[in-house]
Order: sequence, then structure tokens, then C-alpha cells
Amino acid sequence: MIKEQNYSKIFNHLCHIVALSKDGKVTSAIDNLVLTAFAANHKFCPSTVSQIISEIHSSYGLLLGETEIRSSVDRLFSAGSLIQDNKTKIYLLDSKTKGDIENRIQEAYSLEQRVKEEWFQSIKEINPQIPEKEMDQLWKCLQSYMAKAFRRHGVQTIQLLNPTIPFDDEARKHLSTYLDEAMRECYPGIAQDTSKNLIRLFFKSSTPKRTKYLVQLLDGTFTFFALTVDKETSLYLKKSIKPLAIFLDTNFIFGILDLHSNPFNDISFELLEVIKKHKLPFNIYYHEETLNELRRTIAISGERLRKHKWSQSLSRAAVVNNQLSGIELRYHEKNAQTPIDPEIFVSKYEHITELLRDQGFKIYRVSNSNTLKDEQRFRLVAEYEAFVSKYRPNRPKPYEALNHDVAVWQTVMDLRKKGDSPLDAGAFFLTADYNFYSFDWQNLRKKESLGAVILPNQLMQILRPFIPATEDFDQHFVETFAIPEFRIVGSNYSTTCSKILSFLSTYNDLKEETAIRILTNEVLINQLRTVDENSEGFKELIESSVIADNDRLTQNNKALKKEKEALESNLENKTKEADQTNEQLTSIKEFLQRVEQNATANETLKDNTIQGLKNELDSTKLFIKRLVIGLVIGVVGLLLIIVLPLIFKWQWLNEHPNRLGLYVSSGFIILGFAWCIFDKKNRNFAFGSMVLGAALVMVTLLDK
Repeated sequence: MIKEQNYSKIFNHLCHIVALSKDGKVTSAIDNLVLTAFAANHKFCPSTVSQIISEIHSSYGLLLGETEIRSSVDRLFSAGSLIQDNKTKIYLLDSKTKGDIENRIQEAYSLEQRVKEEWFQSIKEINPQIPEKEMDQLWKCLQSYMAKAFRRHGVQTIQLLNPTIPFDDEARKHLSTYLDEAMRECYPGIAQDTSKNLIRLFFKSSTPKRTKYLVQLLDGTFTFFALTVDKETSLYLKKSIKPLAIFLDTNFIFGILDLHSNPFNDISFELLEVIKKHKLPFNIYYHEETLNELRRTIAISGERLRKHKWSQSLSRAAVVNNQLSGIELRYHEKNAQTPIDPEIFVSKYEHITELLRDQGFKIYRVSNSNTLKDEQRFRLVAEYEAFVSKYRPNRPKPYEALNHDVAVWQTVMDLRKKGDSPLDAGAFFLTADYNFYSFDWQNLRKKESLGAVILPNQLMQILRPFIPATEDFDQHFVETFAIPEFRIVGSNYSTTCSKILSFLSTYNDLKEETAIRILTNEVLINQLRTVDENSEGFKELIESSVIADNDRLTQNNKALKKEKEALESNLENKTKEADQTNEQLTSIKEFLQRVEQNATANETLKDNTIQGLKNELDSTKLFIKRLVIGLVIGVVGLLLIIVLPLIFKWQWLNEHPNRLGLYVSSGFIILGFAWCIFDKKNRNFAFGSMVLGAALVMVTLLDK
């Protein structure tokens, strides 16, 4: 058997090993494995078969026989895929084959990288704060979990081909245990619940790339283990499918009728579809004991539902609790949405034989039992009860369920045949109950003989080489790894919850939140497991729990009231502070407005002052200009009065008796004109002086 550490070492290479071909030849898988060994290691240049065996063992953990590898080398050499140097005797890959294999390896690695990036993107949409480093650790956790989970799957499936493989404790671990181990091995730095949910999301959310990647790994896992038992696998794949009687367990039937939730539901539907579509020679039976258990379970559930009038709030609490199963859970799901009478709902399932006939299932009736059979059943039921108590001590299984499983197993064993493959066995007991599957393989089957109990995913894997795969088929195949745990019909936990729910229905004013807390109170449920629901002790425990919950609510309400009062007081203080702050802000705003107004006024005054100074300067400049012009005119005019008579020798002026008066009068005229030019304001006076001068000239001229 392959050890855990060796298998984990080669897990990442599994997608590069081509799975068993659809034509059912293990030889093709060995040939592809040999070619992959050459292509994956460019430095690998063997000249002997033993070197090839050593390379496969060191790279993939597989120790194949010399005869198998020598035959593979001969086939590949004849086909031209392998060539050998005549001098060195070294085996080499043909260039075309080498290119093809390398492309397939690269495509496999590229697919893995795209799947990784696609998953990371979906994680970022949910938790955008997760750092890249922690996401890489999360990917390592996912790979570690897949290595463990797929290893168990491979071991369980290959045991159907080689019953000599021991069924150890490692192989019977729950998937949740493997997930916990993966978390411990490579802690991603994220909250454990968050990490687990993200890993489960990887299997639940369907994308074409992810499905293709997982199917490669699953088929590679099966190939890996199949190559270790080549003889048995070859026999299985070479033989045609023979008639097979398949007995359905109660949980499988309830799953098909959508009355029980477990991770095998989808693949169970797909399995039945495959059997019908490909017309496989399988007869699907349900044992008369199974019919009795179905009717008993439906009757118990129906009686519980009919006893009470269920409010929608209580149904919502039952759905939120999610501990019920079967008819009760489906009823509360529907009643939570739209009120429905329990009698109407249950009546459909009281005609269970018609429902099973519609599915194509046949009833199998047995002849009268004998003493030896009864004694064997009593003994095996006791062993089975001890087995369940060992592996799940807190979840005992009712006697009726134990007796049913053993009774159906006895019938299956009566129909069993000797054969070289599981499809030659003649009959199987198909169940979703992993505990009974483990009990069969560990306790019931004879040493090195084939077990009689099979899980849906195992049967699907066995049938894969005979049927064409589809996207839906592959997706349902990998979804069985999404949910680590599943409940079993008739578990004491769900029964106790049903009893509690029935009692809670007597409270007319029970709040939905209180009902949810009562239904999720594990301490209370454990106390009520062995208590009769009609006893005073049962009522007292629930009533005390309701009272305690009401007390807690009362205390919480008081605390909330005080907290509310404190918040209101704080709010009032904050409001006053806010009002004061608003007043201060108003004052500051008014002050700023005044400052702004003053600044505006000062700015205006400044502009006016500057303009006034500018105007004064302009006036001064103009005054000086006029003054200069006036002085120039005055001086020039006076000089002309004096100089002109001399130049032109005005005899009459020199001989004029009032010559001096003429000079003075002319001077008045010139100075008046100059005054008019530089003194704009006193221009009238200046003009008057000119008139006076002119008058004096006239007077002087007239007075000879």
C-alpha cells in the first residue's frame, strides 16, 4: 500500500499522468507514464529498463515490475515513440512525441495556474482584504486537503478491485478531519472557519476550468492506485459489464426524493441517470425492510407534523437550525414561505411505493427467515452498535436502523457471486452511510474478499471507463468533496430536535429568536436524548430553558434600556455641545463677515486714495506744464515788445508821446494771455487783464 508521505509527494504530478483510457487498457496508462518520465526530466537518458523503473519510482512513487516496463518500452519502440542510439544504447523520445508530451505537461500546469487565479479572484470578491501571501498559503492548504481526500477516495475505490488492501483507520477518516489536518500543516493566517469555507467554495462553485482540473486529479488518483494493482484492474477493465442487483439504502432513497441532504445527492441523481441513459444491466431494488423503514420514518414524521399547528416563525426557526431532516425539514421549508396544512403535505409521501415505482425502483421481498439468519442478524446488530458507539459515541443509531442495515446486507450476501471484478459480484448495497460502509469493510467482509456495501462516488468511479463523461457528470463527481460531514437518517440528534420543536409549538407567543436558541442549545439536546418526550422531566427541561432564555432576554432588555438611556443622555449632552458649538460658529462667522467688510472698505479706501493721489499728480503735472508755457509766453512776449521795435525801427513808437503807456498796456495783454494759459481757474481775471491792457492801448493811441 502506498504510504501517505509518498502519495502527498507525487500528488501535484497526478494530473500529468494520463488516466486509464476509455477503451479499458491499463497498458496505455503505463505507456503514458513512461513517456511522461522522459519528457518531465530533460536530463534523463537511460540505457536500461531498470533505470526507467528507478526514475518512475523516484518521481511518482510507483514501483512497477520489470516485465511491465520492458513490455511498455517494446511497445513504444515499435510505435516509434522511443528511439535508441545504436552506439550508446541510450533511449530517447522521438521529437514529435516529445513535443506532444511537453505540450500536455505545459497545458496541465497552465490549467492549474488558471484555476488558481480564478479561485483567487472569487476569494477577492468575497474577502478583498486577504493579502496575496496568505492566499498562497490557502492554496497550499487546498492542495494538502485534496491530496488527503483524493488519496482516501483512491484507496476506497481500488479496494473494490483489490480487496487485499487493508482498510486502516487512515482510510476511514472523515473529510473534515483531513481538512483540519491541512489547516494545521499550512496555516494560511486567516480565521479557520473562513479558510474552511473558502476551500469548500472551491468544490461547490462550478467553472469549466475547475471541473476539468479536479477530474484530472481524481482520474489521476484512480490511475495511480490502479497501476499498483495492475492485474486486478486489467481483469476489471477487460470484462464486459454483467447484470448487477443494486439495493438502495433508506438514506439514498430519501436523497433521491429530496427528503434528505447529504453530499452524495447530486452524484446519486447522476448515477441513476447514467444507468438509465446507457441501459446498463442493473436492477435497482429496495428491500422490504427498507420499505418498512421508509414507512416508519414517514409515519413518525407525519405524526409529529399533524399534532400541531405550525406558525411560520417557528418553521423559520426550524429551517435556520438546520438539524431536522427528511419530511419535517421539507415541510418547514415550505411552511416558512407559504402556510400549508401538514395533512396535505404528508399525504403525498404516504404513497411511497408509487413514488418509488415512478423512479424505476423495484421491491425485493425475501422468503421467511430462519433461526440461523435471525441469530446472525442479532449478533451483527450488536457488533454494529458497538462499532457506531466507538466512532461516534455522541450520535447513537436507533435499533431499527441498525437492524435494517444488517437485514439488507444479509440479502445482498445471499445474491453475491464470485468474480474477478466488482461488476461480477452480482449484488451491492448502495448507501450514503459511510459508517455502515466502514463496518462492512472492516468487520463484515471476509479477509481479502470483496465488500458488499458501496458508496455512490465509488460506483461512479468504477463506471467511468465505460461511459462518456459530460461536464455535469464531472461536476457532480467532484462535488462529493465539498461537504466534509453529512447526517444519517434516524440520527438521535434530529429526533430530539423534532421533539423539542413539537413542544415549542404549544407556545403561542414564543419568539422566533427564542425558538432558534432553544433548538441550537447542544447542552439541552444532550440532556433530552434519553428523556421521554411525554414525561414531566422533558417538559420541565424545555420550560426551564425557555424561562432561562426569557430571563436572559429580560436582563438583556434591561441592559439595553440602560444603554439606551445612557446613549440618550449622551446624545442630549452632545446636542447641547453641538448647539454651543453652533453659536460659537455663528459668532465666528459674523466676526469673519465684519472682517471681510472692513477689508473691503479698506481696499476701496486704498483704491480711492491712490486714485486721488494719481489725480493730484496729474493736476500738478498739468499745472507745471501750463505754468512753464505761460512763463515762456510771458517772457517771450515781453522780449518781443522790447526787441521788435528796435529790430523793425518803429519810429512812430519811439516818437509817440505815450510810448511808455503802450509798452505797459502791451505788457498787460501778454501777461494776461500767459495767465490764461497756466491758471485755468482764474482765467476770467486773466482775460480781464488782457481787456484792460487792450483798453489802455486804445486810450494811449487816441491820446496824442
